[in-house]
Amino acid sequence: MLPYLKFVGPGIKTALCDPLPEIRSIAAMAIGKIASKIGAQAAKQYFSFVYELISSTASNTTEKTGAAQAYAEVLCSQDFEYFE
Repeated sequence: MLPYLKFVGPGIKTALCDPLPEIRSIAAMAIGKIASKIGAQAAKQYFSFVYELISSTASNTTEKTGAAQAYAEVLCSQDFEYFE
């Protein structure tokens, strides 16, 4: 799966910033499912745009909402050992 993320990532980022909340939600769930399969460290590397959108002052509310949903999905996809 890892070699294909560079092709899928830009499309997911676009969907994550979509004005429709349903599209943002599905993109966030996709990021969470992928993160559960590739692990937290690889997810942080491949989905660094999520962290950038949250912390950027140039991001609008829609982008921050989608990024927050994706971040929550990534956190929920990890097991308890990640939090210890």
